[in-house]
Amino acid sequence: MKPVTALLLAILATTALLTLFTLNKEDPQGVNGLSEQDQYALEIGRKVISIQAALEQPEQPASVEAVKVLALDSRHYVMVRGWLLQELLSAESWKDTSTYHTSEDYKNKVVSRIRALQKMVAAIDLE
Repeated sequence: MKPVTALLLAILATTALLTLFTLNKEDPQGVNGLSEQDQYALEIGRKVISIQAALEQPEQPASVEAVKVLALDSRHYVMVRGWLLQELLSAESWKDTSTYHTSEDYKNKVVSRIRALQKMVAAIDLE
């Protein structure tokens, strides 16, 4: 497992546990009794989950916006950019597979993903 993936899974698991322990039927926002730091952690966790979903379909315009929401915060820019670069390296490595060289459909999907990830990186770098 990639170190970045392991870190993100740990963040997601922590967020899920915090949510489970703090949800209360009488509290519509689900953050009753949480410290400011815990509320911030939940907010970041939700944004990380939205980025993960965005990376499933990076070609969608909404995906770029989801990435920019967290990446434009200077405290998280390096993490998001690193994540995008790891995804980009992974997609570029697919060019070395036999499927890439034998399937035009697969080749188009890979090229489309690479372009979309490059656009995401450029979008956060230009802001």
